[in-house]
Amino acid sequence: MAAGFASVQHRVAMLSLDNAYTADDIREFAARLARALPGETFHYVCEPKVDGLGVALLYERAALSGRNAR
Repeated sequence: MAAGFASVQHRVAMLSLDNAYTADDIREFAARLARALPGETFHYVCEPKVDGLGVALLYERAALSGRNAR
């Protein structure tokens, strides 16, 4: 846990994101999605992954909730 941040119990488990290091990794991911959801169209955004810190935001009725995760 990073200094200065409290540990909380989330309502739903935050699962780790898969890493992709090569273009082949991205193509394999796209192929898995296509097999799981045939006929669907997907759009992707790729960005560097920063390890060690995570955040879960809760939106209720299109507004960010101020309630604590439990």
